[in-house]
Amino acid sequence: MNRTLVLQWILGGVVVWLYALDRFDKPGPTRPTTTFVRYWMARIGYVFSMLALFLVLGGAFTDLDLDAVWKFLRVEAVTDEVEQMPGPLFAALVLTSLLPHFPYLNRIDDAVKRWFQRIGNIPFEARELSGRIAATPLVLYPDSIERLRPTLAELQVDERWLLAPQSSLLHRWARTAVLYASIRPWSQMAGYARYVDEQKAGFAALGERFETMSGLDEKTLRAIDSDPQFLAGQPLRRRLPRDIDELEQRLCDFVAGGVLQVELSPRQRQAALARLGFPGIGQSRPVLDVHEVFLIAGLIFFGMLLITLVARRFVSPVPLAPNLRVLVMVPMIYAIAVVLAIYPKAVWAFADIHRVGFRPVAGYCASGALAAAAAFVVSLLFRYVFEYPGNLLEALGSPGRFRDVFAVTIERWPWLLMVFFATVAIAWTADDYAAEPAKAPRWLRAAETVGLALAFALLQWMIVELLIAVGAAPPRMSARVPTMAATSLLIGATIGWFVPHLYRRKAAPRPAAATVPAVQPAV
Repeated sequence: MNRTLVLQWILGGVVVWLYALDRFDKPGPTRPTTTFVRYWMARIGYVFSMLALFLVLGGAFTDLDLDAVWKFLRVEAVTDEVEQMPGPLFAALVLTSLLPHFPYLNRIDDAVKRWFQRIGNIPFEARELSGRIAATPLVLYPDSIERLRPTLAELQVDERWLLAPQSSLLHRWARTAVLYASIRPWSQMAGYARYVDEQKAGFAALGERFETMSGLDEKTLRAIDSDPQFLAGQPLRRRLPRDIDELEQRLCDFVAGGVLQVELSPRQRQAALARLGFPGIGQSRPVLDVHEVFLIAGLIFFGMLLITLVARRFVSPVPLAPNLRVLVMVPMIYAIAVVLAIYPKAVWAFADIHRVGFRPVAGYCASGALAAAAAFVVSLLFRYVFEYPGNLLEALGSPGRFRDVFAVTIERWPWLLMVFFATVAIAWTADDYAAEPAKAPRWLRAAETVGLALAFALLQWMIVELLIAVGAAPPRMSARVPTMAATSLLIGATIGWFVPHLYRRKAAPRPAAATVPAVQPAV
């Protein structure tokens, strides 16, 4: 084991880890734009993706054949000390300095970050909550009004203006003033004080805007609402409604960011919004359905198994059994296949059957190619870390290890072909009855289950035969074909039963909510 190389891995990993943590929040803080769980899932996912890329690049640079480089550069006198490139340090330099700033390459880093921010619904979670706040009638009770009355008096707003029609300028100005009065104490409240300090420029701008607009009298506001000739042709008549709308939007954005950053659970967010006068916003479903329970159980099983593998790799010098590696690697690869079969439909026009007008075969192939590339990286990392004797540090500190596992992964390219076609099959079945999901027949789900099960089993058999034909099959693989085909049959049936059905259910139009009369404030 090369101890200097191990030290390079540790130092480079720390640098990349700190860089990724900081890079995720550039150019500005994103925590107020989404929920606590979504934010940390996205941020941790981005950090782990950068660390995985660091492992691949570090191993590749460490085992780079420098003789060819010196010959290309026509460098003759090379000392023994520089015959091996400091791969981990060079990889950290590439990821933290070259990748973010080099033309065209920086798009890769931005695309990865945007993908994980989309997982965290950044910044759309805050925008959605802000829109719901703006569209929800304000409900106030006598105790709330007593608390807000001093601030309303400073703004020269009468709480009785809230009884005016909700579309009137008088009501909208009073509603905006009440919401501002509700958040003014945030600077002295635990949790919210930090948010106000982080957003002090925006909070101060809101205060200055209210000071400028304070003093609007009831007579003027009612006249603008009721008399089309009042101030006709004057800039105030056109500017005042626009200014109130803009101020309300900025205020709703500020409130949404504060609630999302400070309140961690859905129940806490719902209670905070109710205190502000918006009961019912953000109510979560009281129970989980069966699909969510299975998803959570599967994630827990996968997480526990992966942690066990990593822990064993640190303390046990023997390589992990192939079956145990496959038990973790295969679910990970199929999860990637499912995600990359569905996700491009939402972000690429050429992969969306609704925008193309027919089955987007090019989109299916693009999804398959991405899944195959991701499966290649996963297989490479698992072989690099878990296949040879020695703990994790010994694996990273062994020159030549990466070159060997890279060659083995390339030799077994038929597995990537299987991932490609499996992803294409998933993307294809997800578009069944895409135009009218609600009209999908009952037998369709069973047909998709049987179809994907048979397709996956047939793919498994073909890939094994191809591996044997090209001489890349592990020993005794031909004897395990029935077991492998049965496993693929079960995996295909599971994906066919859940994925297309759940995708159609999400895509089906929801019934319009019944309209109810606006709740008037109790004053």
